[in-house]
Amino acid sequence: MQGTAKIFVAPTAEAWGISRLFSAHRDMSGQSEPEIVRTLDEAFSAIGVLAPRFTILV
Repeated sequence: MQGTAKIFVAPTAEAWGISRLFSAHRDMSGQSEPEIVRTLDEAFSAIGVLAPRFTILV
């Protein structure tokens, strides 16, 4: 999606590496790079969510 921040949660070394490759590809093609973090807490912090709450919808 154009104009939206992208954050990848990559907890393992393999996921981190693949995410970095994708990030480099986006950079080389003139697109914005995603932020890559290791945990959901880091991702929530990056988008300003301090206390996430989830509810079951089904």
